[in-house]
Amino acid sequence: MKKIVALLITLCLITSPALAAKKLSAELSEDFVGVREGFDGARLTVFGVLRNKADVVIVLEGPPAEMQVRKKERHTGIWINGTPRIIRPAPSYYAVISSKPVTAVATTEAVQTYGLAPQAMLFADTPYGSGLVEAKTQDGLYRFEPDGVRVLESNLFRADFFLPPNVPIGLFKAHIYEFSGKKLIASRTEELKVAQIGFNDSLSRMAREKPLLYALMSLLISLGIGGGSAYLFRRVS
Repeated sequence: MKKIVALLITLCLITSPALAAKKLSAELSEDFVGVREGFDGARLTVFGVLRNKADVVIVLEGPPAEMQVRKKERHTGIWINGTPRIIRPAPSYYAVISSKPVTAVATTEAVQTYGLAPQAMLFADTPYGSGLVEAKTQDGLYRFEPDGVRVLESNLFRADFFLPPNVPIGLFKAHIYEFSGKKLIASRTEELKVAQIGFNDSLSRMAREKPLLYALMSLLISLGIGGGSAYLFRRVS
């Protein structure tokens, strides 16, 4: 609610000629997403104000990670996974949503510079890179949606992003670009933190900080499950 009030105040300032600002006015609906047991995804909204006849492209980028890609190879009539190739750094999550197709909004140079299309990603022009983009898209971790930004009255805009259940943990960045006549006239970057909370967070901290205790607890849990299953089996039989 505070962010919405702040945005409305900014809108009043922008519409005043004497106080017109060059900086893009935009916000995220959330700056923190907690992942707990049974997490089924989350929705994130980016909203803001555009200048007259301007367009917007929003890039939501997850933390970089080392990606391993395997190409299917045929050996003696059987398809098997080939030697893994490492692609780094590659964003663990990447979504581009725009008010119009990016080729109609920005120049080819701008598309390449700001990574506004799948082929503009640094690794996407290789066979393994294009395969990674395709696999991530199928997993819901890469998304490219032209015409996904809704421009409302008074040049207000909003775009909705879905973070799937398999969303990576870490710091996300939302890069918001405003174009007019295919020229970049304003931009803004906002941050979003995705973190584990609850029991999952406790286990993750224990695994990092007390690995021996974590291993011992895992062993005891496994023994307990095995012993309990054996006991139930003997009772039933």
